[in-house]
Amino acid sequence: MLPPAAAFLPEITFQTSRSSGPGGQNVNKVESRVELRWHLSDSHIISA
Repeated sequence: MLPPAAAFLPEITFQTSRSSGPGGQNVNKVESRVELRWHLSDSHIISA
């Protein structure tokens, strides 16, 4: 059984950026792409 989702937050890095593709005037102003990174091998929550 997995721990609650909040337990993973300290191990996750969030990065925002401008996404590619059509977007009109908003495309140069809004960072609508979000990338989450979680390194399983470095996790203290999931044990072997």
